[in-house]
Amino acid sequence: SEAELKALVGDVEAAPFKDGKMAALENTLGRRYLTTAQAGRLVDLFSFSRDKVDALVFLYPRILDSDQFESLLESLKFASDRMAVRRELGLEGS
Repeated sequence: SEAELKALVGDVEAAPFKDGKMAALENTLGRRYLTTAQAGRLVDLFSFSRDKVDALVFLYPRILDSDQFESLLESLKFASDRMAVRRELGLEGS
């Protein structure tokens, strides 16, 4: 729900470092699923490109509309980051 997402965004924003942000995602999401747009909001909370890559890899199996995942990849600044996500997820042929 939107309320749950807002709470999660608050938890991730409150965490000062990547490990805390990832822990907030892991602890809150569990077996929950989200849309590509919601995942994008969460990925945007990470400052560094490598952290965004890690967040995308973590979030991918939880995305309901994975056919839209490419739009998240395109939001990454560097082609090398997009390639890293694809490689880590086994989507290199995509």
